[in-house]
Amino acid sequence: MCPVCGRALSSPGSLGRHLLIHSEDQRSNCAVCGARFTSHATFNSEKLPEVLNMESLPPAHSEGPSSAEGKDIAFSPPVYPAGILLVCNNCAAYRKLLEAQTPSVRKWALRRQNEPLEVRLQRLERERTAKKSRRDNETPEEREVRRMRDREAKRLQRMQETDEQRARRLQRDREAKRLKRRLEKMDMMLRAQFGQNSSSLH
Repeated sequence: MCPVCGRALSSPGSLGRHLLIHSEDQRSNCAVCGARFTSHATFNSEKLPEVLNMESLPPAHSEGPSSAEGKDIAFSPPVYPAGILLVCNNCAAYRKLLEAQTPSVRKWALRRQNEPLEVRLQRLERERTAKKSRRDNETPEEREVRRMRDREAKRLQRMQETDEQRARRLQRDREAKRLKRRLEKMDMMLRAQFGQNSSSLH
């Protein structure tokens, strides 16, 4: 699990790649006001309800989440395929945006804003468990549809990239590959060492 934004990753390599978006040279930004943050203490990860009017959002300040998981939410650019917004804890622009929404959305946002950390962690764990259960019970057809949706969301995201964002993404990809190879090498060394230790016990 990412220690910054709480996102669950499937492998050490995926975590290493994901952590690069929170590094000093590529900080995450509030999706509404554009303020930068690198610590989980300064922002919330907000899941968009289907009724949120996405046309009210300003142009994206960052590339945003890279996976397209969760509900299939259709709306105009900017693209947030996961239905997740990273927003400042006390983002005035975000509060103003929510004031223009329906009463049910305002109630939902207020509840999330006042959510204690322990309750939030429990909710995130329930969501991760539910997502894993859905994935485990997917039919081959459903899995293929989800993967096609993920690829399309990523393609749309890349179409919106500036030259600078593209260069940074490619740099992150290179760094992630190097980190993944390093982690795999460490894993093989540990396995070999564990095997030697096990043999010496017999």
